[in-house]
Amino acid sequence: MKTLQPSLKLTKSKSNALSLEDNPPQKNFYYDQEDGEWVLILEGEAELSFSDKTSITLKKGESLYLPPHQRHRVSTVSDYVLWLAIFIKEEPKGSTQPLL
Repeated sequence: MKTLQPSLKLTKSKSNALSLEDNPPQKNFYYDQEDGEWVLILEGEAELSFSDKTSITLKKGESLYLPPHQRHRVSTVSDYVLWLAIFIKEEPKGSTQPLL
């Protein structure tokens, strides 16, 4: 049995309605990430859409965990959104990868 230890990457990003209007998501484009991602909305709100045609709106203070390969995209955002995201990659135990 393989023992894993997580490797974490922390990011903070901003979005706004104008940036989404300037770069709308392509019709069939979805993020398909190898790492898990936990997102927290610090300000504003955003709607995430999934490849199975479902969607969820996250508001200030709400969070969501997206497991690896959960196909998703940002479909709408409020005037200003501040995101905190933690990407979680499982590494074999004993790996020399830094946690942050």
